[in-house]
Amino acid sequence: MSIIKKGQLVELHYDIFVEENGESHPIGGTREGDAFSFIPGVMETEPPGLGQNLLGKPVDFSGQIVLESKDAFGEALPPEQATAQVEISSFPEGFPLEKGMMFEAEVQNKGIILGTIVEIRDDLAIVFYGHPLAGKTIRFEVDILNVQEASEDDVKRLMAQHQAGSKEEK
Repeated sequence: MSIIKKGQLVELHYDIFVEENGESHPIGGTREGDAFSFIPGVMETEPPGLGQNLLGKPVDFSGQIVLESKDAFGEALPPEQATAQVEISSFPEGFPLEKGMMFEAEVQNKGIILGTIVEIRDDLAIVFYGHPLAGKTIRFEVDILNVQEASEDDVKRLMAQHQAGSKEEK
């Protein structure tokens, strides 16, 4: 039986769930659109634990992958470090400040972390630091659609898609 290995083009559909207090909450997936494609060893999935857990699975895998927070989106910051009031003047000029906007910020002693604007008050932005799914167990229901050796064209196409997606997110 063939297994998924580094350097292969893997195409799949997935549903993603947050597991909390014994309950499962759907938060997204790919079933209504295009399949998700990646090449293990060349590009990572988001979160990286998804792709890492697919390595060694049969090429016709259909099942669940459960990621504890450390393997999913990381541990949550302590509440006293998770929110901050940031002066609007400290954002770059022309920065589109709006509730729900996500951005990366360099935070002293923490490095670069994700920030989300949760509220804007006068000359202050209330910012939540950390990924919104940090500290949560994540479950994927995965169906592998295709696995094949990745060509140079596959690598270029997926890298271009990834870069385009990264620009859209910012």
